[in-house]
Amino acid sequence: MWLRRRGAAALCAAVLWGLAAASCRRPEPKAPSNEPAPDFQAKTLGGKALSLSGLKGKVVLLDFWATWCGPCEDTIPHLVRTYGRLKDRGLEVVGISLDDDAEDVPAFVRSYGMKYPVVVDEEKSIMELYGVRSVPTTVLVDREGKVRERWLGAGPEIERELDDALLKLLDEKLP
Repeated sequence: MWLRRRGAAALCAAVLWGLAAASCRRPEPKAPSNEPAPDFQAKTLGGKALSLSGLKGKVVLLDFWATWCGPCEDTIPHLVRTYGRLKDRGLEVVGISLDDDAEDVPAFVRSYGMKYPVVVDEEKSIMELYGVRSVPTTVLVDREGKVRERWLGAGPEIERELDDALLKLLDEKLP
């Protein structure tokens, strides 16, 4: 009986580890979709109205994250630095917390020095619009409001790809 319980516990642990690893796995790169980015309206933590359409003319990074997500904690410092470096060139970062309860989000945002707008998507409506299934997910929207790139997960390779894509888009001129 003891061996059976131990085997079941080991199986459960292996399944949970596999699910966690799969959520961080990087999909094969794909060509930019150039599909219109779905518009959304939300209130920032500061109470200001925010809509994606209101950011047209800027390069926008939508960062889907959660306070309980370890890889998100690895990604956010890079986004904070990137925003500080590139906001004057037309970059806007929007942090979209997928926490079920907004209670812990303000302290988390302060602790990471997130100076860009942050919204809490408690209803998961923005998440659904963008087909987000795991965090962190980062979506790059060009100045015309089209989705150009999408990254799942965290790590130095993703950070390099993101930086390269951002610089390329920031250098593009509107037609």
